[in-house]
Amino acid sequence: MRKIDKLSGLIGIGLLLLSACSKDPVIEPEEPIQSVDGVYVLNEGGFTQNNASISYYDFVSATFTSNAFLAANASGDALGDVANDAVIYGSKMYVVVNNSNKVEVLDAQTLQRKSGGIVRINQPRFLVCTEGKVFVSSYDDHVYVLDTVAYQIEQKIAVGRDPEMMVALNDKIYVANSGGVSEVYDNRIFIIDAKTYEVNGTIAVADNLTGLYAGVNNTLYAKSLDVYDAGWNVIAPAKFMVVDIASRQVSKTFDFQVEQFAAKDGVAYIYSSDYADEPRVIALDMTSNDVENENALNLTGVSDFVYSIGIDPSNGEIWLGDAVSYGSTGKVFHYANDGQQVKQSFNTGYYPKKFVFKNAN
Repeated sequence: MRKIDKLSGLIGIGLLLLSACSKDPVIEPEEPIQSVDGVYVLNEGGFTQNNASISYYDFVSATFTSNAFLAANASGDALGDVANDAVIYGSKMYVVVNNSNKVEVLDAQTLQRKSGGIVRINQPRFLVCTEGKVFVSSYDDHVYVLDTVAYQIEQKIAVGRDPEMMVALNDKIYVANSGGVSEVYDNRIFIIDAKTYEVNGTIAVADNLTGLYAGVNNTLYAKSLDVYDAGWNVIAPAKFMVVDIASRQVSKTFDFQVEQFAAKDGVAYIYSSDYADEPRVIALDMTSNDVENENALNLTGVSDFVYSIGIDPSNGEIWLGDAVSYGSTGKVFHYANDGQQVKQSFNTGYYPKKFVFKNAN
């Protein structure tokens, strides 16, 4: 039933043709959340459609702005073509716009573009922030280090083939390498020293490695996607793995594909369209790595195209982005902490990709 995988696959095929911290017992967040007054919804947009956008829901006024980026910038320029990731670091928001080959630097409170705040990088993918720098993975097989004052590239670090998601832990940057748009798949997690920018080794995991998430007790979660042959037959099924950082080994493997992941207070919420043969969000105890709830979210009224999950760091309430269908605008569902009561829902832009919670002033 991997409909969401097919949707992502179509976007990925198009790219081929044209081409940060969680609470756990060991590692403390760099910037603890005190209070949150709103949430940005990064809408990916359609490939080559130049309709990526950022929506905003204000918790204080209970108002929703469908295209807050456009409203905040007098130039009238669209955000661009395929928004893939966004983070708030300090007073700024950094947005990867993949097929527009850029990283946008915005004011985190207003979404106004910073003067000189467009950094050109070929096919950027994901962001992670630590040590006062922003790290950007790129399909040119490098990770770029951005200066957060001058908005310039400070360093270019060679990694594996087609790097994707990254995690910052213990003064290291862990980089998933997929090989997804290369002739040869990659299966390695590269380890970069966040201070010296030197590569300190690799961890072999699984081919078509696309996702990394922070675990607890010095672990990472890694996900791979299906590997196909020339006839689109699956020759290596997707996996979800627990990786021990100290031993640099996979300590546990789940034989289902993970499409979305969000975590708070030692519990991970995972969306999979093939877990137990039907789409569902499960709750995983991150200490034991056992499934503690097989129906953690009430998906009544939600399509099979779950595109994102976010958790409000200030109160644990859950947000879900529903892509609805190919080529249509998306929808956002806001849940109470129990995951069963939908507090509200509203329409958003095309393919709601990520939730970014804004700190109160």
